Amino acid sequence: MLIPVILAGGVGSRLWPLSRDLYPKQLLTLIGEQSLLQATVARVLNIPDVPHVIVVCNQQYQFLVEEQLDALRQLYPQVTFDLILEPIGKNTAPALALAALRTAEFPDALLLSLPADHLIEDPIAFAEQIQHILPLVDSTLVTFGIRPDYPETGYGYIEVDPGHEKDDVIPIIRFVEKPDLETAQTYCQQKNYYWNSGIFLYKGAVYLEELNLYAPEVLQICEQVWLQRRHQSNSIYLDADIYKTCPDISIDYAVMEKTHIAVMAPLTTVWSDVGSWLAVAQIEAPDAQGNVRVGDVIALDTQNCYLRAESRLVATVGLKDQIVVETADAVLVVDKSRAQDVKRLVEHLKIQRRKEAELHSILYQPWGHYEVLCESEGFIVKQLTVKTKGSLSAVTEAGTCEHWVVLSGVAHVFVDGLSSVLSTNQFVDILPETKYRIENEFSTSLRLLSIQTF
Repeated sequence: MLIPVILAGGVGSRLWPLSRDLYPKQLLTLIGEQSLLQATVARVLNIPDVPHVIVVCNQQYQFLVEEQLDALRQLYPQVTFDLILEPIGKNTAPALALAALRTAEFPDALLLSLPADHLIEDPIAFAEQIQHILPLVDSTLVTFGIRPDYPETGYGYIEVDPGHEKDDVIPIIRFVEKPDLETAQTYCQQKNYYWNSGIFLYKGAVYLEELNLYAPEVLQICEQVWLQRRHQSNSIYLDADIYKTCPDISIDYAVMEKTHIAVMAPLTTVWSDVGSWLAVAQIEAPDAQGNVRVGDVIALDTQNCYLRAESRLVATVGLKDQIVVETADAVLVVDKSRAQDVKRLVEHLKIQRRKEAELHSILYQPWGHYEVLCESEGFIVKQLTVKTKGSLSAVTEAGTCEHWVVLSGVAHVFVDGLSSVLSTNQFVDILPETKYRIENEFSTSLRLLSIQTF
């Protein structure tokens, strides 16, 4: 039995302004028609006879992840999902320990752990390689490496035994931290250095044994929090007070750099961790001027740029080797050579307490989403979209009146216990300190305009 474990934590701050704390990059649709998370799950479901998928993510993303998994359930009704919800991110070693504990009832099961924010060009070839390697996994921890084609300083590297390069799995000599440019150039010239992909294949019991050997505190806390877990449908909730005491550590630091049973399999298809806008630019096919253009973009005398418009026209003249990403509330302009420094920019925004570091202009809720269209002294105007079977409720604050207009769809409105059904162009006024609820009971989305005055 093979059970994929999808790690859907992290923020991806180097992909700001699209990726933000409350809507991270794994939920974004950057390439193709699926989000990175959906593409990762679909990729592992190319492997025959996968009965179950475990997704580990931060609890604050629960409703967003569930919504994206619901779309996959319709395509793969034979597959079941578990959602392990971390109250706080603690890196990959604890996350994978929780997944291994979840599968303890299947001691011979193999776990294939993958980050949710990677791109693999040929999913079929990837599935075939996994199938080929499965019989070779016994009491080893297999990681996957990528032969570098340029001196990337943003990845860790794996040095392997040069005498086994033609083998399906190769003994590992050491893991190397992210190098400087000169060191990365040296690694590229040697044939026994690979990028560390962060993809692993192993038996859950074997991983737990090695974790107990090299990072016992992580295992002890994960076992404790697992005993206290709560189930609701396919979601697993963890005790925050216990889990926050767990060390924040990756599987590489906790186990892989110390264990004697690690081996590497060279990945046989094109891979990208989609870790920066430069990585995204290298995935897309450029035009005759070397530009990648997404959305409403006009580029004159512009060469070798990545230009992305999300909400309005982006026009450039005379740019070269630049990245321009526009959203409704922010515009990023950065030289391609400085793409990794976008993370520093986000840190600067957080120091300044800028909301753009965490929030989009569109805010997602379990019932749908809303966008603030206009805000000034004494009023706020919002446009809301309530999904099918969605319901929102609140109590108006003292001194605040609300005027709701149905733009499209049908709203079932409850105000102080009285109900009414409103369709397009109809409205309701809600007085201060009034309890109300708005439901969408129909198969199409409900769009509303909300005007709050105070």
